[in-house]
Amino acid sequence: EFETRFGFKNRNLETHAVNALYTFPRAPLLGLLTVNPWYKRVIQESNQDAGTFENRDQFILNLSLQPTDDLEYFFQFDTFDADKTRTLGSSKLKLYKAQVRMRFPRLRLFVIPSFEYSVTDYDPSDYEFSKRDYFVDWGFDITKRLRASSKEQIISAETSQPGKVPSNPDAEVFNTFNTLSYELFPDFDVSFGMDYSRAVGLNAFNNVGLRVEAELFKPGLIRSKIGYEW
Repeated sequence: EFETRFGFKNRNLETHAVNALYTFPRAPLLGLLTVNPWYKRVIQESNQDAGTFENRDQFILNLSLQPTDDLEYFFQFDTFDADKTRTLGSSKLKLYKAQVRMRFPRLRLFVIPSFEYSVTDYDPSDYEFSKRDYFVDWGFDITKRLRASSKEQIISAETSQPGKVPSNPDAEVFNTFNTLSYELFPDFDVSFGMDYSRAVGLNAFNNVGLRVEAELFKPGLIRSKIGYEW
């Protein structure tokens, strides 16, 4: 890793994870309920930085409710407790996420509005970082081979820093990612994308991006993508 203030650093990251996935029999009115809990044990270290040594216990719970084939509700709860092992400090995260996944076969359209909220507490600084993420993914088939998709996103973040001025700096970011894809051959797509981001607050910027990509995707065999972004 390259860090502006400290130069280069080698970091070792080790993750042990176990998860279970179970779908209950279809219930009247409710449909299919799928439960997917995760437990992760994350260990990281770096010989160049004592502050990198950290042990993290993480728990993730995913819930999916699908009343029909074209409608699905998705919920996620994510929490971790991370402790420094060679320096003082720890952090705790709580994250909540909700999505509605909708498909409209007659219109050849899909829409996925989403909301995510997270809070991270840091010790011993007593800082708190909160983030709200609103976004919607949508797309449709223009023809059998030509597809358009887009993502609009608004992120609002705030840091609580007791004893500092300003004590609650905040920032807002707007992103839009737009892609036009064409199936040139079976399982081979070419696409063009145009993205835009604007931020105010902690680090204000305007960014315009252009993308060209080619992807070969044969389910179960290969998925390969090559592209260029400016």
